Amino acid sequence: NGAGFVESMLPGGPAHSSRRIDKGDQIIKVDGAQLMGSNLLNAITGSDIPGSVVIFTIKKQSGEVVDIPLNRMSSAKVVGTRRIFDNFREIQDAATQDGNEDAVLIVQETLQLWETSLIVQHNRD
Repeated sequence: NGAGFVESMLPGGPAHSSRRIDKGDQIIKVDGAQLMGSNLLNAITGSDIPGSVVIFTIKKQSGEVVDIPLNRMSSAKVVGTRRIFDNFREIQDAATQDGNEDAVLIVQETLQLWETSLIVQHNRD
């Protein structure tokens, strides 16, 4: 049917920062348009003008359908944020493989602090 399910969210991104979208929610429309095939990324990117509003129609796991307006991030910011997050995960995986529990805990704490600071920054913008 073209609808996508939320599997993950970019830490500090608009969806994550809104705290209104959860893993497992279903995206059924973007800006009022029903999703068809694999056009979710194109619909989300839209005009790619940072700060422009995109409205997601979400079917919550409870069955409730809600419209959630979010401000877009620039593509460059998305790429940079994703890269930092991926690097942290690689460090965490390496520490786990090496059995370095202290390093794993430090990376987890750093990720939590970073996510919190991104949310605060996003809410301030």
